[in-house]
Amino acid sequence: MRKLLAFLFLAVISCCCALCFSACHTHSFVEEVASDIYFSSGATCTEPARYFYSCSCGEKGVLTFNYGERLGHDFINYVYNNDATCTKNGTKTGTCSRENCGETNTIIQENSILGHSYVNWTSNYDGTHIGRCVNDATHIITEDCNYVDGVCTLCLGKLASKGLTFKLINNNTEYQVMGLGDCTDTEIIIPATYNGLPVTSIGDNAFVSCSSLVVIRIPHGITSIGSGAFSCCDSLTTVSISDSVTTIGMLAFFSCASLTNIVVAEANTNYKDIDGNLYTKDGKCLVQYAIGKTETAFTIPNSVTNIYNYAFSCSNILTNVVLPDSLTWINSDAFLECTSLTSIIIPDNVIYIGGNAFCYCISLKSIVIGNSVESIGYFAFFHCSLSNAVYFKGTSSDWENISIGNYNERLTDATRYYYVENQSDLPTDGGNYWHYVDGVPTVWTKE
Repeated sequence: MRKLLAFLFLAVISCCCALCFSACHTHSFVEEVASDIYFSSGATCTEPARYFYSCSCGEKGVLTFNYGERLGHDFINYVYNNDATCTKNGTKTGTCSRENCGETNTIIQENSILGHSYVNWTSNYDGTHIGRCVNDATHIITEDCNYVDGVCTLCLGKLASKGLTFKLINNNTEYQVMGLGDCTDTEIIIPATYNGLPVTSIGDNAFVSCSSLVVIRIPHGITSIGSGAFSCCDSLTTVSISDSVTTIGMLAFFSCASLTNIVVAEANTNYKDIDGNLYTKDGKCLVQYAIGKTETAFTIPNSVTNIYNYAFSCSNILTNVVLPDSLTWINSDAFLECTSLTSIIIPDNVIYIGGNAFCYCISLKSIVIGNSVESIGYFAFFHCSLSNAVYFKGTSSDWENISIGNYNERLTDATRYYYVENQSDLPTDGGNYWHYVDGVPTVWTKE
């Protein structure tokens, strides 16, 4: 009996001590034990595994510590980026294979350098020609021509025309072409050099009214074509412009009644050709329509925002020109004396119609004017018929806000209709209103 009481006494004492110890113990989570019971997250490409800090008593904390090494990326499936150049290797990019990573790595693609491959040879018309690398058009090379029967076998160029007149410019360091002189060629090939100096420009009105001129070829090195340089050359059909030309003056190809093809060399230049017509390099300005073309209709590309001065002037064949929605500006004289033009629709984004823009378009009977037009210049519609009406996309108050220059009575005196899309919206003021039916301006009939 005494032994039993002694055992029970010791048991009670042990429990009390344990409870006392538990009540007095404070956790300190500073132990770094990397075991499964404390595991938080596995290692990734950029971070090692993480474990929870623990107490010496074995309790798990809430903060974590790094343990071990990160996995690092495993880049595989490298794909070539097609970015090699003539002089440099290209690159290839691989993606990390590890789950939920997605990191990429770009390295050199060895032996991918393209090297030079010269094509598109252009004659300098001085016994040499220029080749442009197909991989980079800024890389050029000059070599001697190889003539057979007077024509180079590579660039198909001929020797420059003889007898042209020149003058020294820029402190006697370069020449400007001044005119036909004694030259009787119908295909004029301007030389790249003259008397050992570069030829850099074509003077104002240099070849004006040269009725015998059929083809003009302008070599690399010419940077500017003067105002009126080839105006009124009635027989001129083709103009070949080098990639060095940065400036073309106003009226340069004015009233060239036979002009059907304007060609611009493909390289870093301020101009380009589309279907034989001349545009700025960015395609935003139509500089010159080749008015010798026989098509009666023409649609301006939707990149164009500006029609240059005299761009269509004296085109006697065109009956219809479709202006793009991108257009905002019609410069002065743009359609001067387009005598066959019967109608025109000015898009809603156009804000300016320049002076003489449609002057002497004697067949122009109707016009639609968008509601954004703010200014119409002097003589813009002088001597146009406009007998069928003027269809305006805005209201009568919008019309009153347009600044209209003098000598536009054919426009202001014509019967004018204001746009109303739905019949239910027709005003009851008895005015003139119109809408589109299958794309055709149609007057609302009064009930």
